[in-house]
Amino acid sequence: IKDASCDAAICIAVMHHLSTVERRLRCLSELARIVKVGGMINVQAWAMEQEKNSKRRFAGDDVFVPFNAQPRYLDRVCRDGGGGGSSKKGGGGVTSDGDKENVVDQKLDASQTTTTNNQDEETKKEQTTTTTKGVAEMYSEAYDGAQFDERKGLVVFQRYCHLYRKGELEILASQIPNLKVLESGFESGNHFLIMKVVQNH
Repeated sequence: IKDASCDAAICIAVMHHLSTVERRLRCLSELARIVKVGGMINVQAWAMEQEKNSKRRFAGDDVFVPFNAQPRYLDRVCRDGGGGGSSKKGGGGVTSDGDKENVVDQKLDASQTTTTNNQDEETKKEQTTTTTKGVAEMYSEAYDGAQFDERKGLVVFQRYCHLYRKGELEILASQIPNLKVLESGFESGNHFLIMKVVQNH
């Protein structure tokens, strides 16, 4: 994105996935770079402090939070590594033989195969459940750090999160010369900043 090419920018649910102060400062610097002088920036990130009725409870400032993914929303993983960039062992191979068919595609295609009329509904349901479980298991094996939730039939990833304490975002913003904080606060489990891009002297 070109310098000063945006009238405003919104950065929501990004900053809490950045693992170092340097990366957080780089994010704010990039926002300040692409927004015109006089333009506004809104940043929101998860807060360590949470409302009493919130389901979020964190053991510390830096944690891993489970993310449940349905297989149909994931990149399909090929044996030759061409389908999913996050697959294991470089090549992404779920199996080791030489053909390059898409293993997950095969499982998905199998789940769509029509059954004969004499099969009762219960048998069809059992077959669908087994096939879905197989697909989710294959994804969990193909992606680094993923786990398989057998009960839900989901692929579970662990997301890094940094929980911001009151005043922490303001301290970061104060280190960017051409950002001026106009407003800060807490809302729905998030700390937020509203900033204005000013002329860098």
